[in-house]
Amino acid sequence: MKRFKSIFILMLLMLLALPTALRAENAFYTPPFNIIPGDTKSLSICLDNDQIVRGIQADIILPEGLSMVKDGNGDFNISLTDRASSFSVSSNEISNGTVRVLVYSFLSDNLEPGKGTILNVQVKASESFTGGYIQIKNIILADENNQDVDLADSQTLVGIKEQNTISVADGEIESGEGGFFSLNLLNDSQMTACQFDVILPTGLSL
Repeated sequence: MKRFKSIFILMLLMLLALPTALRAENAFYTPPFNIIPGDTKSLSICLDNDQIVRGIQADIILPEGLSMVKDGNGDFNISLTDRASSFSVSSNEISNGTVRVLVYSFLSDNLEPGKGTILNVQVKASESFTGGYIQIKNIILADENNQDVDLADSQTLVGIKEQNTISVADGEIESGEGGFFSLNLLNDSQMTACQFDVILPTGLSL
């Protein structure tokens, strides 16, 4: 009887924890990012949301030697992607190295559940930049009822060497049969052409 009671309590605790896990699908973050010292590059900021969002507030903290580029009007060069085409964005430096970003709609439009880039930020690395962490803190979403939803802070390591790799996608092929394998290119550098050698294992031919 005691064992049954313990199992019942454990299952109850698991069920109580489930809604929290299901709600933990919202994230505001930067994917892996590399920039060569002295270069200017577009930094992507992503929103993964499993609920309707009507507004976003977040503080972006760049490492020493990495700064946001300003446009001709003296504003930070931050733009929205097509995911939030009906929204507006504003930004303000609230302290040295910390920029607060607001995404909002004058018409109370909805940002539907989804995943992917929502902001592009132009950043420049100094000649002496040695890398560091991009941090995003104080992240608050406004839901469809205009209630605040707090998100966990996020951070991403910034490298100073651009990554350019070619890899073979996973796949299977049966003996005596044909098939296709994809060659994937991941490039930080702009390219006009590339060259590589493909070496096949014994028994596999083009």
